[in-house]
Amino acid sequence: MKLEIGDAPQQNFVKPDATRELEFIAPAIIEVIEGARSVTQLGGLINEDVYQTLRKKSIDLAHRRRAMGLTAADYPKIEIADIHQESNRPGHIESIVLLRFRGRLRAMTIRLEHRVGRWLATAITVL
Repeated sequence: MKLEIGDAPQQNFVKPDATRELEFIAPAIIEVIEGARSVTQLGGLINEDVYQTLRKKSIDLAHRRRAMGLTAADYPKIEIADIHQESNRPGHIESIVLLRFRGRLRAMTIRLEHRVGRWLATAITVL
């Protein structure tokens, strides 16, 4: 078979699915922000930038809670309402996760990159 200029071999791009990872990561991030979970428990699932940002938020929250004389936070009851994932290029997923807790619906965006056989969150925004 002879390839002409402009012909490209067809590649089968399988759309990745990171639903399981998103179902764990999204509530866990809220638990870290709320002060109920240690950010170190997410160490292998988030990159260094996300880790440091969450660590700073959790330290600030702990200082505020101590200043107000509050005890450690309880784990919030978090329900995942919906997950939407899109992949524009191999090994990357842009997702939106809708979470319901405390009577509110919150949205979270999570960018995942596939590295060394696992998904790693490289950017997170809680809206």
